[in-house]
Amino acid sequence: MARKKTEEFTKFEIKTKKVETLGTIKLHYENGEIYSNKIELKNFRIENNIQEEVIRGISRIEVIVNGNKYKIKSADIKKLLQGETIVYQTEETVKSNSTIKYEIHIYDKYQNELKIEENKGETRTSKEKTICRYKTKESRNN
Repeated sequence: MARKKTEEFTKFEIKTKKVETLGTIKLHYENGEIYSNKIELKNFRIENNIQEEVIRGISRIEVIVNGNKYKIKSADIKKLLQGETIVYQTEETVKSNSTIKYEIHIYDKYQNELKIEENKGETRTSKEKTICRYKTKESRNN
């Protein structure tokens, strides 16, 4: 029976930076079109140099709208991390004819929340379109 032999050849310690030391993410976005059941943020981009350590750690972006969480799709996050600009729209579940307060949160792959400059905003939704339904009956007089 063969014995397994293990030898220690070196010792080292790995230390990672604390999330607080990574710096602040600077976002740019503007309120977009006004819809009755969703909000739009246009010209949404990361202002930081995309090579900064804080940017390379981004894994998830959420937009909190009146207490409800909406996630930005991973394909859009990938575009943002490449320095591109996106247009973001929530799902069509936002209350119509309302003032909407929103807040953006960004997380790393370990679910640590990263610091963001200017992450709150306000927009509105329009009234729902009036829907008119009617039925016609055919009458024949013979």
